[in-house]
Parts: sequence; C-alpha cells; structure tokens
Amino acid sequence: MQSNRSTLILIILYTHDSSASGVDHLPLKTLAIMPSLELALYALVKYSSQLNDLQLLHGNHSEHAVVPLWIRILGSNESSLTLVVSDYYDCQELVGLSWKAELPVMNYAGGSPLLTDKEEGGYHGAANLEEAVEKAVTTAWSPEVAGVRGWRSYRSLASPELFGAVLHANQIKAQQIQIPFSFLSSMASLLILPQNLSSINVDTRPSANFPPTTWGDYFLSNTMEMEDNKVENKVEELKREVRKLLITCVDDKPSQQLSLIDSIQRLGVAYHFETEINELLDHLYKKYNEIGEKSDKDLQVVALWFRLVRQRGFSISCDTLNKFTDENRNFNESFANDAQGLLSLYEASQMRMHGEDILERGFGFSTTSLKAAIASHVEDGFATQVRHALKWPLMKAIPRFGIRHYISFYETDPLHHPVLLSFAKLDFGVLQRLYNKELREISRWWKDLKLVEKLSFARDRCVECYIWAMAICFEPKYSLARIITSKIIMMQSILDDIYDAYGTFEELQLFTRAIERWNVKCIDELPDYMKVYYEALMDIYRGIEQDISKDHIPDAIHYAKEAMKKQARYLFTEAKWYHDGYIPTIEEYLRVARVTCYHLIPPTSLIGMGDAATKEAFEWIASDPKLLIASGVIGRIMNDITSHKFEQERGHVASAIECYMTQYGVTEKEAVEELEQQITDAWKDIIEDYVQSPHVPNTILTRVINVARVLDLFYKDQDGFTFSNGEIKLFITSLLIDRMPI
Repeated sequence: MQSNRSTLILIILYTHDSSASGVDHLPLKTLAIMPSLELALYALVKYSSQLNDLQLLHGNHSEHAVVPLWIRILGSNESSLTLVVSDYYDCQELVGLSWKAELPVMNYAGGSPLLTDKEEGGYHGAANLEEAVEKAVTTAWSPEVAGVRGWRSYRSLASPELFGAVLHANQIKAQQIQIPFSFLSSMASLLILPQNLSSINVDTRPSANFPPTTWGDYFLSNTMEMEDNKVENKVEELKREVRKLLITCVDDKPSQQLSLIDSIQRLGVAYHFETEINELLDHLYKKYNEIGEKSDKDLQVVALWFRLVRQRGFSISCDTLNKFTDENRNFNESFANDAQGLLSLYEASQMRMHGEDILERGFGFSTTSLKAAIASHVEDGFATQVRHALKWPLMKAIPRFGIRHYISFYETDPLHHPVLLSFAKLDFGVLQRLYNKELREISRWWKDLKLVEKLSFARDRCVECYIWAMAICFEPKYSLARIITSKIIMMQSILDDIYDAYGTFEELQLFTRAIERWNVKCIDELPDYMKVYYEALMDIYRGIEQDISKDHIPDAIHYAKEAMKKQARYLFTEAKWYHDGYIPTIEEYLRVARVTCYHLIPPTSLIGMGDAATKEAFEWIASDPKLLIASGVIGRIMNDITSHKFEQERGHVASAIECYMTQYGVTEKEAVEELEQQITDAWKDIIEDYVQSPHVPNTILTRVINVARVLDLFYKDQDGFTFSNGEIKLFITSLLIDRMPI
C-alpha cells in the first residue's frame, strides 16, 4: 500500500517580520513539497533552526484542493517545541494529531465537520480549543473507535496521548501547541529525509517491479491433442485390471496389501478406486493385532500401516511403534541401516499430532539417519528417492506433485505390477491433456479480460493461479471447480497487489467500502483503475452464479462473496498498519494475515463441485475450523519467510519476521527458527482436526489440506508465485508440458 501519497504538503517559508501585523503581509517563498503531513511536521521540527514561520498547504494532487495552515515557531526548550497554529480560511474539517505512547508513529483521527454553524470567530459554538476537539466526532480507522464522539471517549478505547490538535475551521484564533522532542526522535527513526530539504520532490506511486509472466501465450497456442477412442478403451481396460488387483489382494499378506495401496496412491490413480481402497484399509485397521504380531521387527510394514490408516482418518494410537524403541524410548540403532524402514518411519512421522512423543522421536531419528545414509549412496536411485522425500514428504505434497518422480522409481522396482504402471502412465497423459484444455480456456478468458493491460502494476500469473486450483481439486470431474477457482485466485492476486503495492490509503478506504457493499453503483466513487477491477469482479461473480445455478446449492455464491469481502477487510487492516507504521504482535498479525493468505480459496473451491458442496460444508468452512486456521498460518509464515526482504525493500506491512523480532527483541535468525516451529505445530493442528472431524466428509477436508499443501509448494524455498521462473516452472513443465513416455 502507498502510505498517504495522494496528499501533498506544500511548505512555504515566511521571512519573519516582527512588525508585520498579519499573515498577508509576510513575504514568503516555497521551500519544499512534501508527500505527507508526517513528513512535513518532521521537517518542521528537524529544520526548526532554519525556519521561523511557515505555511502548510495540503490537498489531493489530482484534485488540486488545498487547505492552508499558518504555523509560527515560538521557541523550544529541552523537551518540546512550541508552535502557534492559525487558520484564516473557510474550511470545516478537523484533523486531530495524537500519539500512541507505545507506538513510534503518528496517528490520525478525523471528524467532519467540527460544527455546522457559521459563527463569527470563536470555535463554532465551542468555548475553547479543548471543547472544540472534544465535540468533534472521532472517525479513527480502527473498528473499535470509529464513530466515537470526542477525544475522551477515544482515549479510553485507544489509549492515545493527545499532544495537540490542528483545527481547520472558519476564523479560528491562533492557539499554541507543544510537540515533544521524543515525538521527533521516534519519527526520525521511521522517516528518511535528504540533508537538503529543498531537494524533496513530490512522491509518485511506487512500483513493486514484479517480474513478467513466465509463460506468455504459450498455453493459448499449445494444442495438445485429446486422446482418441483407442486410448480411452485401453485406459478403461487397464482400470478394470487394477480394480481386480485390489479385490483379489484381500487374501494376500497384509504387507502386500499395504504396498499395493501405497503404490496406487503415489502413482496418482487412487481417485479411481476410492471405494475399494477404503474397504481394504477398513479391513487392515481391524487386523491391527495380526499385523503387529507378524511384523514385530518390520519397521517398514508397521510404519506404513500406521500412515495409511491414519491417513484414512482413523484415530489410532502411535504406541504400536514403541516396539522399535529401547528402554529410553529411543529408536534402536539397528534400524539406522534399514533404508526402507527409515523412509516409512519418516513418512509416518509426518502424520504426528501434538503430544505424540514417539512420532517426534521417530521424525528426528529417521531424518538424521536418512541424511547420513544418502552421503554414502551419492547419486543412485535410493539417494534420489530420499532427497525427494526429505524435501517433499507425502503428507505435505499436493496430489499430483510427485507422480512422475514415483513412476520413474516404480518402473525400476522388480516387484512392480506392469498393469498398474501402464495404467498410471496412460492416466497421467489423460489428465495432462485435460489440464491443457482447461488452461487454454482460462488463458483465453484472461487475455480477453485485458486486466493485465489495464492494471499493469499487478502480477500476471494466470498459469500459476490455475496450478493452485488444480492442486486443490485435481480430479477430472471437478473441471468447473478448477475453472471457477482459477478465476477467483487471479482476481485475488490483483486485489492483493492493489492493497499492497499500488493503492493509496484514501483509495483503499473507498475500495474496501465498495467491496463490502457489493453494488455496481459504488463504481462511481472509485478511481479509474479500481473501476476496472471492480467491474470485472462483479461480472465474474455474476457469471459464476449462472454457471452453478443448476447445482441448487443454497447460498453458495453468498459464501463466496462473503469470503471476498473478508479478504478485502483484512487487507485493509494490513494497509492501515502500514499507513500508521504500526507493528502488531505476532498473535495479532497472524489473526489477520492468515486470512489474507488465500483464505477465500476453500469456500470458492467448493463451488462447482456439485453434490459435494453442501450447505453444511460451506458452514463448516465459515466457522473457521482449526484445520483452516492452521492452513492459513502455514501459508502466511512460509510466504513471509521467503518474501519479507523483497517486500520490505519496496514498502510493505511488517511481516511475521518483523513482528516477532520487535515483540521479543530477537534476531532475524531466531525469529525464523521460532516461526518455523509454528509451521510444524500448525501441521499437527491439521492432522488433529482431520482425524477428529468425522462429521465432515473427507472430500471437503482434503480441499482445505490441499490449500496448505499448495502453499508449501509455492513458498518452500522462495516466493514461487511472484518469482515463478524457478522450481515452480520446472514442476509446471513436468506436469503440463513434458509428455509421459508410455
């Protein structure tokens, strides 16, 4: 957000003349143009030794409206500067200057008008300056104090310390104001001015300088052909064969059954066989004692059984892993050489909840042992598999992420099922062609919308937004959901850039109010560039409403709109923090910032899912469950860790890093370490809520978990959404462009 840069302050220096009887007789010259009242007052105090009297003219540079104030410096002592402020112009506005003792920034509280009557002289019905300020209606920008009448009420709510007030009104008499030097030093730590004040020029809108799209029009021209009837028939034939494998494996050993399920899931074809897999896992869950007895020393089997059954949603105890520990509950060192057992334990430990000490120990033991093991395997297949697992554990990976990697590994396994391998390869190609078809449609829509041309300051991330949608709802039957979700994520991306990188505070106030009202009539109140966005937003939601009309989901579009409104409100809260220079506590920050980190995607992704999108599902998401909160925390912290340096350089609300450092007085490294632990804890929250929410369909729970997974994908090592030319590009290429050899 641009901090108040639509307001210009023109400082006019008066040559002091003690014999002059009034302001009109004082010679003057322009000293500098300042972008904000904060800078003007800072300059006033900083250069007080050079100035005697000055006038502040401030107004909107696009409307050329100015409000003059005459300020005379009377003198200073060891603690404060004394000013005389006069206004001889007809203007009915109050600007209150307050100071929150705990925050190093100036606050505004405005009220308008002071009083509506037009008395000659005086304070518009107030006996004195203090009473005039008290009678003003305070409209501070936090919801707790908006609309509060008078400074005393405001102070009781917001705890400011009032140092003075600058009144704009008709014929107000000169009043003395004292500004403490402590206020100056606090502002000096936030604002940087050149030594030569006269060199300051009008600020222009900042540019975030986002990189251009990586893909251009590639997917518009990419014409990957759809499969012919022969391919479709072959897919159906292989699908029947794989189903037979699942049905007949009931008589196999539990270890073989578990291995088959694991392979089907990793190969990305489990969505074809959900009923059969769930029935088999239910059967294996009931055979716990048999598996435990027969696999007393098989860490791989027991850990795999635990992971698959908990992944199914069963609330099972992790105590079954105690058999692999010594008297101190440490894992026996003999398992340090069990490569497959370690991998299985590592993946199982990703499913840990709070307080599960054995899984915590298992995570540490398996991670350390696997890192030591790959040092001796250099670049063989095992080392590649382990490196992939250490960076992308199954629990945290989006459903389509590791398929190509696992296919190449499974192909070399001497125990692989040829029919399953062939089916997985063909199915990958089928979905690849479907995704290309959808992305071509989305790209055409995006290009025709021309938002990128009209709002050139924003990120152009059509392909990446589609990947978000695909990661959340990858199944072929959810094509409409992917298209709808892609459009909304694209609009959210631009919304973020309006709030974070382009809009002025005054514009964002209007914009937030317009989105809250959700009425096309509000468009006339907005600047031109916001009109473009607002009109497109209204059109898109109207189109979505038509697309889902046949689904007859009560209030589905209502929940989606409310999510967008909430997004705007919380983005405005962040904009206000930045505007005020306020650094919240980490707890306060995450309550807001977890919402602005793609919180509107879960309710949006349900639209277009047909029967799965029930009113109960929307209401569950609207209740802000622990799973949803945790997903937002993961995304926000990962985003901040990878992007905070870039964002702070261009001007941005304090990130989780700065909030934590400020609150606890720690280094950046210490803050990052603690925040990474909060990410770990949030994943535990996700597992707990997933296991403890049997009343919520797995289909719905999985969508929210997939939001956390796609956030993990994009923000693992860098901001892969903003800077999408790195690892994200490689993933998209492997998923959508590179053909699968059959």
